[in-house]
Amino acid sequence: MSVCLILTTIAVPTVLESYRRNATRFGHRRISCVVIGDRKTPPEAEEYCRKVSGPDFEVTFLDCERQERELGKFPRLLELLPYDSYERKNLGYLWAYLAGHSVFVDIDDDNYATDEDDFFGALATVGSEVTLRAVSSATGFVNVCALLRAERRFYPRGFPVDRRWQDERWTIGVRRGRHVVAAGLWLETPDVDATAHLEGGVRTTGFDDRLGQQVTLAPGMLCPINSQATAIHRDLLPAMFLPLMGGRLYGQVIGRYQDIWRGYFLQALVDALDGVVSWGQPLVVQHRNPHDYLVDLRAELPGMLLTPRLLDTMRAVQLRGPACLDAYDGLVRGLRAGLQDAPRYSADERQLIAGLVDGMEIWSEVCSQVYRA
Repeated sequence: MSVCLILTTIAVPTVLESYRRNATRFGHRRISCVVIGDRKTPPEAEEYCRKVSGPDFEVTFLDCERQERELGKFPRLLELLPYDSYERKNLGYLWAYLAGHSVFVDIDDDNYATDEDDFFGALATVGSEVTLRAVSSATGFVNVCALLRAERRFYPRGFPVDRRWQDERWTIGVRRGRHVVAAGLWLETPDVDATAHLEGGVRTTGFDDRLGQQVTLAPGMLCPINSQATAIHRDLLPAMFLPLMGGRLYGQVIGRYQDIWRGYFLQALVDALDGVVSWGQPLVVQHRNPHDYLVDLRAELPGMLLTPRLLDTMRAVQLRGPACLDAYDGLVRGLRAGLQDAPRYSADERQLIAGLVDGMEIWSEVCSQVYRA
């Protein structure tokens, strides 16, 4: 199994030292990392990547010029992805696939590997058959943050507001299948939305492993998956696309939902392909970068309002394989057809989702081109 860490940053990615130290401590070799630079990334970032790179922990830095040079045969994608955006991370997925890596691990530049947990060892089953405890709930959603020890109940960023604070009684079963996504969880500062931070924040101190180091959800259940410590098998390349943010809705510019919507789409596709998504290990410590939570809230509000109806449209689509690209194309067609449901969406909402789907179509074309090569 060839593992590649993928991140984009506008800082010097000193977080990589924690992953190199973790890999060395637990005896892992041939770990790779690709850092997608942007126009705001300082020149010192490339120099740092060269210094931290070594035979067993190889780091590649792609500045904007190198991105254009090495991925220039995908001009529509390069034109689609704006500079100074988190969505540039999509180029990292494409680069890792072309480099032949089998497991892509999303991290952010404030997600640190712990000294106690074997980060890369937790990914050993990605790509293989597993049997895991499976959780279901009458609400149709499962709050996996209940697996984290904290001083109060909380929900992950992107969890539908109308499904919170309900009697989410869990039913535990068993699910078998190919493990294709491992969604890690967070210590110290979990990935919650701006409202939780404005209420005083949350601190997590540990992981409750009574159901095992990793759990899954029963088919049809949903929970947000973000882009922090999330490992995805290369066979799901079509489902990795982070949709573009930046459109205006309800008088605000939408943001901070690209990984959330990607995660929900990913779950629907994995269910259709009889795969397994796990939550739990690997754990990371998030030493959160400085944020203005009022600015974050303004960006999140459009996504908070639109997500329940978008998920209803997604759930109405009949997805079929046999391959991920087939299912993904079916999702794209289904989302576009769902825009014709006039009572469900306003004109502005239809315009925003249409732009999202346009980007997904371009990504599908890129995947088709890669597979034909």
